[in-house]
Amino acid sequence: MPKGESAAAYSAAVAAILAEERKARDVTFDELAEDTGIAKRHLVRLLKGEISLRVEDLYRVCEALGVAGFVVLRQAAKATRG
Repeated sequence: MPKGESAAAYSAAVAAILAEERKARDVTFDELAEDTGIAKRHLVRLLKGEISLRVEDLYRVCEALGVAGFVVLRQAAKATRG
């Protein structure tokens, strides 16, 4: 897999994991926006994988959801290994 495709797959995996964590914790996008200081529309696009997460956004979302960022990144790495 070309590097660009693997990076896109990794980013999509991170977004999917965070989306699952949000749903598992029954957190609405409105609540997550309030807790993170990130606009709701931006969060929706981030967690759908439409745009890549910046490190700051990853940190804020993980903090708000009570999940360690390194755990999310490790799960994404495992999910994208070929």
